[in-house]
Amino acid sequence: MLRTILAGLLYGALGGALLALNRDLEWWKVSPIVDYATLGLEYYLFLIFTASAIMNIYRTVGYEVSEFFDAPLFALSPGEFWRRWNRPMQEWLMDNVFHQVTGLKRLYAGVLVTFAASGLFHEYTISLPSGTINGFMLAYFLIQSCVYLLSIRLHRLLSGSVRDYKKRKDLIILKWGLTMASLAVPGVLFIHNLRKVFPLHEF
Repeated sequence: MLRTILAGLLYGALGGALLALNRDLEWWKVSPIVDYATLGLEYYLFLIFTASAIMNIYRTVGYEVSEFFDAPLFALSPGEFWRRWNRPMQEWLMDNVFHQVTGLKRLYAGVLVTFAASGLFHEYTISLPSGTINGFMLAYFLIQSCVYLLSIRLHRLLSGSVRDYKKRKDLIILKWGLTMASLAVPGVLFIHNLRKVFPLHEF
């Protein structure tokens, strides 16, 4: 438990330091790209800090709580990232949407419906309070569903045609880079509405 507390504090400290530097040096004014990139990193660090704090409070009073995150930045595919990200939400969507609607019999439809449900949930919880219901959250998650399915097809193709596909270090680095890019580039849609609720750079 001490380890998770220290890790959470570290993430919070890093997020606070980045935000302080950003505000002091005004990096966010350099360009929209820098603004969104630093915002995304700050949101990520503060989210992990907050989730860690909530988990540890529950554990202190005697509740058994599973980890919210399982090192998502080490994911080598979009599917692995979403399995590691917000695990309680991911498990709920799998049980109540994916398996209930289609399941593995219709994988593509199941993935699309599940990501659409997540997109609608984020539209409601983030876009509605900010007064910016514009479909950006839904669009982000629908893009992620397409990336997820494309990565499955690509994995099947390469694993059957490339020797030592899962062990080659150059391919591991490439897979990690493509995974992070597939999340970050369309992430502008997500951050655009999130910044209306949590305007860290606007003061």
